[in-house]
Amino acid sequence: MSIVHRVLSRHGGRIWADSTPGAGATFFFTLTDRHAEPQP
Repeated sequence: MSIVHRVLSRHGGRIWADSTPGAGATFFFTLTDRHAEPQP
């Protein structure tokens, strides 16, 4: 996950996980749209 974190960070994104013991984990990530117009 550290490599993914590094790549996402360089591109303005982030990663996080939600886990429950015995039920596994779900990983989420976001990326920023660098080409989008800034929102007021």
